[in-house]
Amino acid sequence: MVLLTWGCAGTAPLLNSISGTPEIEAGQRGYIRWSFSDADSVTLAGQEGAFDATDITYVTPRVTTTYRLTGHGGDQSTTGSWTIRVVNPPPPIVEEQTTPPDPPERSDQPCNYFFESTLASDFLMGYASGQTGVPAVNKVKIMRVAATDSNPLGEIHAVLLDEYGNYLPSMTASSEWKLAMDCYAADAALEISPLIEEIVDPANDVSLALCVDNAAYMAPYAASVDLACQDILCNLTEEDEISLYRFDHRVVQEFEGISANNARSLLTPMDREQNSIVTALYRAAYAGLSSLASSARSQKALILITGGVENASLVYTINDVAQQARSLGVTVYTIAIGDGVDTYALRYIASQSGGRYYSVNRGEMNKLQRALGEIVRSYKSFYRLQFDDRNQGWQEFRDCQDGITARLRYNGGLDRVEEGRKVGAPPRNYDPHHQILAVFDYNSTDPPPAYHLQFDRLAAVLLDNPGKSIEIVGHASLDGSDAANLAISRARAQNARRALTARGVSPAQLRIRASGARKPVYYLEGTAWQSQENRRVEIRWLDPELEPFELLAQTSYTEEEAISQVEEWENRGINAYYELILIDRIPAFRVKLWGYRSNEEASNAGRQLQTKYGIRLAVQ
Repeated sequence: MVLLTWGCAGTAPLLNSISGTPEIEAGQRGYIRWSFSDADSVTLAGQEGAFDATDITYVTPRVTTTYRLTGHGGDQSTTGSWTIRVVNPPPPIVEEQTTPPDPPERSDQPCNYFFESTLASDFLMGYASGQTGVPAVNKVKIMRVAATDSNPLGEIHAVLLDEYGNYLPSMTASSEWKLAMDCYAADAALEISPLIEEIVDPANDVSLALCVDNAAYMAPYAASVDLACQDILCNLTEEDEISLYRFDHRVVQEFEGISANNARSLLTPMDREQNSIVTALYRAAYAGLSSLASSARSQKALILITGGVENASLVYTINDVAQQARSLGVTVYTIAIGDGVDTYALRYIASQSGGRYYSVNRGEMNKLQRALGEIVRSYKSFYRLQFDDRNQGWQEFRDCQDGITARLRYNGGLDRVEEGRKVGAPPRNYDPHHQILAVFDYNSTDPPPAYHLQFDRLAAVLLDNPGKSIEIVGHASLDGSDAANLAISRARAQNARRALTARGVSPAQLRIRASGARKPVYYLEGTAWQSQENRRVEIRWLDPELEPFELLAQTSYTEEEAISQVEEWENRGINAYYELILIDRIPAFRVKLWGYRSNEEASNAGRQLQTKYGIRLAVQ
């Protein structure tokens, strides 16, 4: 269906033609093509940027939709529209921010650790009273692994649970524990008994630092997270202490090193409506570790709760967090909320510090309460097992490159339970996919005030390290033409550079690049905040030791062809990979050659490869 309207009297752009896909199945993509005369630009209602007078755009409507185009010429305009009918449309989208995943539940457990649970659970829920005879052991859990330089399994803290998740005290002798270990890289296996066994029951010298993701995407989980944090205070005593940090791209200390009673009055629900959508997880973790460094308590734990992906710490890395935790003797527990989390990063941090990783899916937020309760309760009563690093055959495990697969087994008569963990893996380089300096409002190129502190931090690091340089990369959301997106992303990068030089950074330390909408964080912008995160400026550290320069080799429109091209380069002995991009909003695959320390090195390599293989290569 075509509908034409005209602006005020006088010379106006003329809509020569408009055509497109009349009907599609739900989930398919359609197109709209048009041609205006005497038009300087064309806008499409609901999309950012401007199109050319003669142009085409691709759309994927969920339901039957009428698209309104306006041709602009001088002070006149002409509007036309095109309707794409959607057959068998899917159910309407329910915005994630408006419907909570499940109603928050207050725990049935009283504010007393020695409460006995009567509901079946795999979590540590309570404390067995011992009034019902000798209970059966249903589960063993490794809650902490305290490694030493010479012994990655020097000390294990474990709990034994009955079928209701109650801790079982005084159930064991050292002969009933066995630790089996495997190192597949060395083809080695070993089984040993603990050198020392101690039942700690109860302990009252815990220092806990809680880092809670407070970004805008956490809004659906806000009430449940706040309630779960309140509940864990029931398991702390006046001798214990707790610190709380909330974070998005900013890290805010709510309180530090106070008693549980004092924390109850200060731990209030937070307003997440004004918070950003990017996450400084590593910087928040480092802040929590710093608060624990000054604590005199013998047991220290950091709990990270997040529903997003680390992308805003800028100068902190995953290994900074892991190394700091190990040096301070802090166990880190990580809890992933929802399905938008970098689970590898959270598992890695927990494993490196000897802690545990938990996953809480949408619709099971009471699992968060149980996970937090388990962590805190496990510090009050546990089995402390030490293993002898002089045991014959132990040396083979000290240099196990892939980490040790350890299985702790309790064998008490008819009760035989075990749990396996991978521990002792060496640190690995793991860079976040994005390092976001700022995200931008619709059609804006000015960094919002909420991100000025990000510029302050980055400028301070660059001023302290004049030999370091960065690349500033501007991005756009999926609205508008490629030309318009490229222009606005370049303006964003340029304004970010101006903001840093205004803070004293040398222009020689800064490079800029515009990426347009070719590399979105979200290829399907289902929500407003996903579109906003695509409108961003990122940084990339140009560290020669990281060999950051690359050569753009080929672009293809099928993944099979990209894989074939990558394998062809690898067979030539050259490092290669491919990445997904968008060209005119059509998915494409770009093959890159990587591992060059400088622009000059990459340029020289590009010329040699171009001469040898007849392929034009561009430095990035």
